[in-house]
Amino acid sequence: MEQKKSPSKDYRRQSPQYFFIGLIVALSTTLLAFEYRVSIIDVVLIPDGIETFTPPDELPPITLREPIAHPPEPKPPVPPVPSPEPIVDLVIEPEPKLTEPLDPDVVVSLFEPEPLVVENTPLLIVEQMPEFPGGETPMYGFLSDHMKYPEIALDNGIEAKLFVQFIVNTDGSIAEVKVLNPQGYGFDEEAKRVIRAMPNWKPGKQGGRKVRVYFVIPINFALK
Repeated sequence: MEQKKSPSKDYRRQSPQYFFIGLIVALSTTLLAFEYRVSIIDVVLIPDGIETFTPPDELPPITLREPIAHPPEPKPPVPPVPSPEPIVDLVIEPEPKLTEPLDPDVVVSLFEPEPLVVENTPLLIVEQMPEFPGGETPMYGFLSDHMKYPEIALDNGIEAKLFVQFIVNTDGSIAEVKVLNPQGYGFDEEAKRVIRAMPNWKPGKQGGRKVRVYFVIPINFALK
């Protein structure tokens, strides 16, 4: 059996009234919100108390300044152009005319001066270097045939390479034999002995004259 509610206790009966009341309140709140103005107040603290400052509604216009024109940079000074040097004319005097013919020997001596050669002074480089009879190949053949390996170096298995300097005189003879890099073990003495035993060389020449010349020969002692 269903229970029936009392009409005075039924809340749904008054729901339209509540709806209209809520709608009116919402509209009123919306209208008040649009009419309400918010003022921005800046607070400035000063020693005597607090003062309020309200900014004006309209801000002053902004004025743009024109850019400052800088003066142009000064140009570097142009260096002065030097004046051209004066042209000097060369005066060539005519050659004197010869009344008598010249001697041919005198003419040669004028145009081809004789080279200065100090007597008995050995030179390092000359126009025509000294030469062993027959050339370089016979020279090394002579050294190979007459050179003996030192016994003390042979027993100890020592090898050496020497540079021997000597002077070829104007008559082709050998003088002042010297080992530039002494090695010992009998190598120096044997090299100087064989150099002194060489036959006379073809002497060197400078300016058509025979001169004394330094000469250097490498000698290699090697075990086969």
